[in-house]
Amino acid sequence: MAGGGGWTYRSWSASWNILNSFSENFHLYH
Repeated sequence: MAGGGGWTYRSWSASWNILNSFSENFHLYH
């Protein structure tokens, strides 16, 4: 990705990882 796209991708990737972790915890405890 060119220019600032790398930052956007990393930000999106980190957010996705957080959502995945939350989803896993939600299924474990509910």
